[in-house]
Amino acid sequence: STGCVRHEEEISCSGSRLQWLPMEQCKRRILDEVRLRRLRLELPLKCRMASVWRLLYSPEVHGVSIGTFFRQCQAWPGETLLLIEDSNGAVFGGFASHTWQAQSRYFGHPECFVFRFQEDDLEVFGSAGHNEYFLFADCSGLMMGGGRHPAIWV
Repeated sequence: STGCVRHEEEISCSGSRLQWLPMEQCKRRILDEVRLRRLRLELPLKCRMASVWRLLYSPEVHGVSIGTFFRQCQAWPGETLLLIEDSNGAVFGGFASHTWQAQSRYFGHPECFVFRFQEDDLEVFGSAGHNEYFLFADCSGLMMGGGRHPAIWV
């Protein structure tokens, strides 16, 4: 399950990829209040101050479509928070400094980061400073970090 969250002034979003199917419908949130508090401390200051967050994309709500994901992000441009729960229940994601759009080139700033939750403990992985491969998106999916070995490929 993936989710895309955005706040009114600073927005967040999440997405999916080919061969990716939504998990069974559930009411459980992958970003609860405890996790949000921990994650919020890692966000840039202007994002930390947001009081309203908006779900931009979820396959359970919007269907499984990368095109829909991009349209939703364009409708609410700005920073996004990608949240993913895999089939084993692991929750991870990343902070994107720029609006997701299919452009077949890298974009973003060093404030981008990826993260994972181990239960309610948060591990954050920022830029190592070796390159500027922060974000990448095209019609086949989304990538965060890396280059040859991305941190996230959806």
